Amino acid sequence: MNELNLNKKAILLSLILLLLFIVHALMLNASYGGGDGIRHYVVSRFSWQHHEQFLYHWGKPFFTLISSPFSQFGLIGIKIFNALAAGITAFLSFKIAVKLGYDKPLYAIIFSSLSPVYILCVDSGLTEPLFSLILILSIYLFLDRRYFLACVILSFLPFVRSEGNMILVLFAIVLIYRKKIILIPLLALGTLVYSIIGYFFYNDFFWVKNQNPYNNMNSDIYGHGELLHFVKSYDLILGLPITIFFVAGIIWILIRIFKSPKLFLNENTNHFEELFLVFGSFVLYFVAHSIFWWKGIFGSLGLERAIAGAVPCAGIIALRGLEILTYPLKNKLSIRNMVYAFFTLAIILYPELKHYIPMQLEEEEKVVKVAAEWYQTSDYKNEKVYYLYQYFTPLFNLDPFDGKRVGELWGLYPAIKAWGIDGPVPLNTIILYDTHFGPNEARIPFDSIMNDPNFKLIKTFKPEHPIKTLGDNDFAIYAFLRVKSKIEVAISNESFDLENLENLGNINTINEFKPLSGKHSSQMKKENEFGVLYERQISQFINYTSIQQIAYSANIYTNVPPQNLIAVMSIDNPNGGKSIQWEGKEIIMNEKGKWEKINVKFNVDQSALISNRKLKIYLWNKGKNEFFVDDITVNIIGFK
Repeated sequence: MNELNLNKKAILLSLILLLLFIVHALMLNASYGGGDGIRHYVVSRFSWQHHEQFLYHWGKPFFTLISSPFSQFGLIGIKIFNALAAGITAFLSFKIAVKLGYDKPLYAIIFSSLSPVYILCVDSGLTEPLFSLILILSIYLFLDRRYFLACVILSFLPFVRSEGNMILVLFAIVLIYRKKIILIPLLALGTLVYSIIGYFFYNDFFWVKNQNPYNNMNSDIYGHGELLHFVKSYDLILGLPITIFFVAGIIWILIRIFKSPKLFLNENTNHFEELFLVFGSFVLYFVAHSIFWWKGIFGSLGLERAIAGAVPCAGIIALRGLEILTYPLKNKLSIRNMVYAFFTLAIILYPELKHYIPMQLEEEEKVVKVAAEWYQTSDYKNEKVYYLYQYFTPLFNLDPFDGKRVGELWGLYPAIKAWGIDGPVPLNTIILYDTHFGPNEARIPFDSIMNDPNFKLIKTFKPEHPIKTLGDNDFAIYAFLRVKSKIEVAISNESFDLENLENLGNINTINEFKPLSGKHSSQMKKENEFGVLYERQISQFINYTSIQQIAYSANIYTNVPPQNLIAVMSIDNPNGGKSIQWEGKEIIMNEKGKWEKINVKFNVDQSALISNRKLKIYLWNKGKNEFFVDDITVNIIGFK
């Protein structure tokens, strides 16, 4: 097949791939990568209105600049931008395979583009597709000996993703090898340009270093993991078929280095570039991220998508692996072609067979969508709103940098401290506090905002089935309303020494065996799943609409620390069925062999306070413990 026909086929195949990426992007109005993907889109989308976003370090200035014309068309616009980047990357991967003398270079288009995590990243506002495009383009230009242009383009790679800084080292090594040392300073051109531009904005020539957002950012909440985390995540990162051939490619080059090291130093071949730029880029990228997560540094959260920027290199390595494994069939072209076709089909189908695509809304995002729909149809839809979950932005279609209309949750209390509450948080402002970002990145404990007299909980949104989020929190979104400062009042205060059993339920456990006071206590055995029940109809409480908190206390005696002992508060419909609000808090005891007082507080969703509903409080002996309970107190707290 002549080179012209081969190029035409490569262009056609790349265009088909581009079309598939665009169709996939159109299937869901969301972004893979959650908050990060949306945030990059938001910065890019509103950079034309707020020019400072072009120098927002976390947003990656070069990515923002290049993608911003596309993002003006909304989230779908930046997805199409990433699809274009992926399509061009696929074609350049083919060109690299040709330069490296691969037998079947067309297959590089498939191998470099259809790993699961890469497909998902294309369907997002993430920076990985542009990073991979610049990386692959630079490798191709180096193979084509157009070093000057490659160095200029490469110099902006760190402003697409910070990993670009370490990738530059590999290209510098190749420049030394090719005796182009004079061009090495060009690799700093991008940094120099942005340093000069940023100086006039930040009044700091070294702003790129001084404002690095990854200097152990949030390492206290992100934690760390095992060194082999990304190795074990091979199925999402590359998929099984590509992984098999990738390993074969790695083994091949290690054997070649061991057996014929001089082969890679032959100036008349591209083996040195293949080793350092194709193999080296992916291996360095992969190993670095493994260490970052293992040590808990540079803001690593152990996300598999972090590897996607170098995945096209892995695809090229995998194609080399398939070539080596099928080398014994070199004289049996029809069989070899069938093998290539079979495994190519496996790579194409694998992401869908494993249900990685088409992408679906994450469970948290489903809750965000419900909360957004509530806000947009509520009486507060024209009021200022604070949030931090980035998926709210495309759902609201608001300018998140318009401080009069939108506020970011992590700026809530700093703004109040700096200017007082009425300026940044006017009356009727809605605070959409989520348990993913609220207690972590925003560093606002739920109890602190719940107990703040300036805010009133008016609505709670939870998934149908409980899900854990960052910090091992149960995910939920709480809508607070900014109100005039409230005064705490005691609506009801009841104590039960279990002598008078009026108005109590589940009293079959009460006997005279081991009381703390009086003659009676509740003896809980393994077969007793639920303890003494406090139950009241909501209408029994005066001013029940102002109830916000319930404090429950009890004295417990046990010889063995209880496991899975849960204090439960629920608000139920009068006819039963699923609870309107249900909250359980595990009891942790420090004493054994003597009485210990436990205290629990429940926050009440005020939208659940309907007069004919019932409030219930009890102990759930989920762990089948044996213990005694006496002297129970229930305080109903409201605000006015």
